[in-house]
Amino acid sequence: FLTDLVQPAVAIITSVGLVHIDNFPSIEEIAKAKLEIVKGIKDGGLFIYFGDDRLIEETVRNTEINESIRKQTFGLNKNNTIWLKEFNQDLDGITIRVSDESFDELHIDILGKHQALNAMAAILAAQEFGMNPEEIRSGLLKIEKTGLRNEVININKCQILNDCYKSNPVSINAALNIFELFKSKKKIAVLGDMLGYREMSHDIHYNVGENLLHYHIDELITIGKEAKYIAKAAKENTNIKSIVEFDTKEEAALYLKKYLSEDCTILVKGSRFLKLEYIANKLKEWENE
Repeated sequence: FLTDLVQPAVAIITSVGLVHIDNFPSIEEIAKAKLEIVKGIKDGGLFIYFGDDRLIEETVRNTEINESIRKQTFGLNKNNTIWLKEFNQDLDGITIRVSDESFDELHIDILGKHQALNAMAAILAAQEFGMNPEEIRSGLLKIEKTGLRNEVININKCQILNDCYKSNPVSINAALNIFELFKSKKKIAVLGDMLGYREMSHDIHYNVGENLLHYHIDELITIGKEAKYIAKAAKENTNIKSIVEFDTKEEAALYLKKYLSEDCTILVKGSRFLKLEYIANKLKEWENE
């Protein structure tokens, strides 16, 4: 309906994941729903998508698309229209080189490899609208970050990576990769329920817990009934020294208060419904107590 109403000149699909699985019977149906965006693209318009995702590629092949609509892809593989040649990041942001030789090194004040992919999609769209490389570079330097996504909050010796806008397995991995950049003496991951996964929920949360094996985490704190499966998997599959389970964010905040004077980094990640930004807000409130 929206694409028919707006009739975009350019449409972009960055990813397909399980985020909306509570509204669809399978991830394949989610992909089909996302591809509906092409139905409203103007004749001669441009469709940009993540070319490394097999499901997206397969769905594109099986979707009837107006022959006048051009397709461009971005990703890590060299068969894409634009691909990522180099990627580096530190706490000041990401630095990338892309396959388009019109661009030298690009620095963007944002964190995460997924943001490098998003930047390439933006480059393709900007080029379609006639922007030159310098204009695009300037635009990338002016990115305005949305709240509750990878916010770094300093409280005494403690740093909080506040990433509470939403939570799913992919975004948790992205947050943990950023969490690895911090070199504090103590690393604490606070993970809350991921909502909307129905009968798949226990397995999905358990898988997240198993994956924690690949990250430097000194203490894991879980919040909520579903997140207990993250804790269970972490106990069974990782060497995390301390694993603490809470039912509420209020309990977790009180527990974390003792760390405010320590050299530590606390990652806070959970579904929007949980409003886990409460934790950072309370810890900030207690800063001088």
